[in-house]
Amino acid sequence: MKEDGRIVNISSVASGLSQYSEDIRQRFRNSNMKLEDLEDLVKQYQVCLKDCYYHLLREKQAASEDTNVNIGDCSQ
Repeated sequence: MKEDGRIVNISSVASGLSQYSEDIRQRFRNSNMKLEDLEDLVKQYQVCLKDCYYHLLREKQAASEDTNVNIGDCSQ
């Protein structure tokens, strides 16, 4: 990214930040965010999705249910 470049978050109402904690919302809204900060947010999100996915999968396996997991269930 160029030295004077900016990170811009563009989203629709459907993907608003209201479902996230205040801490996460403030991190996204930080006007001084650096590329490294954004990369940290993405890594944290990926870890959370992975953890959620495997948690839901284990629950379904324990209940002898269909093991298809909707990743959308991990959006919170």
